[in-house]
Amino acid sequence: MKTIILILAATVLFFSCSKESQREQEAVPAYIGVYHSASLDTSYVTQKEGARVSIKWAIKPIVSPRIVFDSVYVNDDLTFTVNQFVNHGGQIKKAIGTGLFVNNTIKYHFIMNTDEHVIYEGVKYQ
Repeated sequence: MKTIILILAATVLFFSCSKESQREQEAVPAYIGVYHSASLDTSYVTQKEGARVSIKWAIKPIVSPRIVFDSVYVNDDLTFTVNQFVNHGGQIKKAIGTGLFVNNTIKYHFIMNTDEHVIYEGVKYQ
């Protein structure tokens, strides 16, 4: 009987430790948040799964997102790339580009359909 209780206690302890280390690994990266540019454009960076984030670019904080880049892949050095189709003004356009997170700022340059440029630099809102 004591052996069964010890086995059950060890099992519970093992699983609770596993869940705790899982929570530590799921910490929200520091670059997740809201960024404002000098011209009052806003970028909302939200976490998806793994190294993928979504960047919602809005002209002003109250306006709904102008363009949603939802397949942005962040590398270990905090640079990121985008290569996807986006809805811009009711038209589907190919968006490619790069950017980076550095010192509480976000900078990116995305090109849509080879002729429209989205260039953004913003500071993280604290």
